[in-house]
Amino acid sequence: MRRLLLGSGIALMCAGCGDAVQPEPPAEQQVQYAIGRRVEVDDSITVVATDPAGLTRMGWVARLADGTVFGGDSSSFKGSADFARRSYALGFEADLASLPMRIEVTAFAENADGERVESQVASAFNASVSSMALLNASSSALLDTVIVVAGVTKPLPDGGSVADAIYSRNLNEVYLTNFALNRVEIFQLVDTSFAPGGVPVGSRPWGIALWPRNTLGDHGDTVVVALSGATDLAVVDMAGRQLRRRHSLPNFLIELVSTEISETGLIQLKIEQFEFSDRPQYVGMTCRTGAAPPACAADSMIALYSTTPTLDQTEFPLQGTMRWENITAGTPESHFFWEHSVAAFNDDVTDTLQVTVDRGPGIAQQIILSAACGVTVDIEQLTFLDTTFVRNSGDFTHGIVGEGGSSHDPTLGFARAIGYDVRDGVQRTACAGIIVGTPFVGPEERDLGISPALRVRDFISNTAIAVQSVAVNFNGLTNLIRADSIYVLDEGLRLKGTIGVIGVNPGMDLKFNHDFDARDGGTPTFGGTGDPNDRILYAASTDPVIQVFDTYYHEEVAVIPIRDPIIGPLRVAEQASGTPILVGVTGAGVVVVELPAITNPFPAPPLGHRL
Repeated sequence: MRRLLLGSGIALMCAGCGDAVQPEPPAEQQVQYAIGRRVEVDDSITVVATDPAGLTRMGWVARLADGTVFGGDSSSFKGSADFARRSYALGFEADLASLPMRIEVTAFAENADGERVESQVASAFNASVSSMALLNASSSALLDTVIVVAGVTKPLPDGGSVADAIYSRNLNEVYLTNFALNRVEIFQLVDTSFAPGGVPVGSRPWGIALWPRNTLGDHGDTVVVALSGATDLAVVDMAGRQLRRRHSLPNFLIELVSTEISETGLIQLKIEQFEFSDRPQYVGMTCRTGAAPPACAADSMIALYSTTPTLDQTEFPLQGTMRWENITAGTPESHFFWEHSVAAFNDDVTDTLQVTVDRGPGIAQQIILSAACGVTVDIEQLTFLDTTFVRNSGDFTHGIVGEGGSSHDPTLGFARAIGYDVRDGVQRTACAGIIVGTPFVGPEERDLGISPALRVRDFISNTAIAVQSVAVNFNGLTNLIRADSIYVLDEGLRLKGTIGVIGVNPGMDLKFNHDFDARDGGTPTFGGTGDPNDRILYAASTDPVIQVFDTYYHEEVAVIPIRDPIIGPLRVAEQASGTPILVGVTGAGVVVVELPAITNPFPAPPLGHRL
């Protein structure tokens, strides 16, 4: 008889049970085995054998459909043991192109009398043994079949939960923020193992991003981690395996300045103050180039980050904000996103905005947007509902922001996307004015790289759906928003297509050197003139597969089978050797897949006259 592990249950099959209600008494000689229905090449099989005559040998054999032996192993005994249990590594060698592969697995045992017994597929099932035996009851032959899939999965060494992940090509490692254990886990791809203990970084690490070197995609050995349980960004040296410093983030005082009629009929000044959480959530890194482009200027590393919503926020509880912080400048430089909420003056819904930065004791507060400048915003559009996702482009010039939407109010289920281009810079204008006898003086610091309100509202009109995750390609010209489908946007947030994907699992990423434009770009180049095999998106599914799509034609081009569905972050990168890899978080741990070569059947046509 054999025992087969099916998900979280165990199905017990027995040969010759027929239609009996009670299980048949066990034979003197028995062999069982446990193995997953879907296995990776380095998974294991457990064999259990019993024989009163004394075991001399037991093991297992895997065969292809044509009977060719594909794998197997065995153990020998002296013949005195009547019970044995052994676990064997499968040790399969399979080409990626051949996966998924169906194999037939059989366990066997031999005794001192030379008798041999093998596990067999049951011809009928006994419901009293296990209700799960009814699965596949109409096709018993499949019950002896195992599917070999791509990838290697390793559990987190000490448990916990992963919030975000990033790949370092320099060190050939994947870094995962372990929210529960306050550390960054280090997954070493050279031997698919975790470095012991990871790197402790601080309270509740969430988002993580690489430190830019230039706008060619090169990065340092440092990462920036958002500490969502604090108001800091952690700067971590991954080569030295240590926290270098924590960068304190400022508090922003948000004020709405307006006038109102008093009870005595006089016009008086009205100032409303709002407090928002300053605790960072997701983070992306960009940089400004200095005197020697494409190198990043040493004093211009810009961290783009969202904040974690909390209950104790005035007026807008459980709503986050977007900011950026220069974490290298000698003179502090910070910005609060307001540009996306600008609206024409309307006495019912808009007010004049003033933003002040408070960097703590001993540092004077600084107005970065004065009420004297007369910027009017819709305060309800200023904040972000639920989780707000942030990713940076591979060349560190762009960012994409995706508002999660509301899980608390179904009427607010839609969300927004905002683009960011660090190259556009900040425009500073001096303002001075008097409002109801009160002088206001200060600048208007407007970031020209933040999507204007018009484009943000246009995105809502074309999608209007809650967001699960975001992704951006190498040059920032193709942006992805995952919701009920995957929405493909160009740099200006115009919707260029939707991709049908299975389920709402959030993970997705683009091929590392995807540098196509979601638009035609003025000529019929179908998103770019590069290799169409680079115009690829990888997306997680509720099924145990990775779906592969073309981002210009929006069609599926391949499916990669894996053992367990990816339920967390998914990252795609290219190792220094040129081998593309995918790393994802599953319910069983971290899966690493060396990606097979994929031929895109939708190539870009040659340049020609645009009709």
